[in-house]
Amino acid sequence: MEPIRTWLDFALLQSVAESYLDGINIDQQNDEEIKTLIQQRLSLGNNHYLKNPDGDGRTKMTDVQARWFTTNYTIVDHLANTDSGLSATIFQNKTTGGFTLSFRSTEFSFGEFDGGHPDEGGDWGRDGQPGADRKIRVRSCFLLKSDKITGWHDPYD
Repeated sequence: MEPIRTWLDFALLQSVAESYLDGINIDQQNDEEIKTLIQQRLSLGNNHYLKNPDGDGRTKMTDVQARWFTTNYTIVDHLANTDSGLSATIFQNKTTGGFTLSFRSTEFSFGEFDGGHPDEGGDWGRDGQPGADRKIRVRSCFLLKSDKITGWHDPYD
């Protein structure tokens, strides 16, 4: 594969990982309704499908990119929003069989943890400088999040 195409694929997969994929039955990805749901979530991108359904955020895919994803990749596993803000997704290329693991950064979803700072992302108290982002900076990302990843995906389980 061309190096530019490889990097573009990785960038698009990261956009998928930044999307809200929770609640999707990934075991049914060949089902047209599930493909459509995945594509809808990718069109919203990092906008929560219930809390920001208008899709006002900036990281989202076009309809063509969303269809490209469901045509070329499957979601093998998805770890959605741990208490430290971690989210990770394993993808498999349908043509090559190759795997890609992508980690999503901490996110500031609108919700009960808004901490009075909705202009700073809504979930500032849990994921912002007072929360997970501060812990990452002080204690390092690896130490904070490695315990969340250990044992998450065991293909032999």
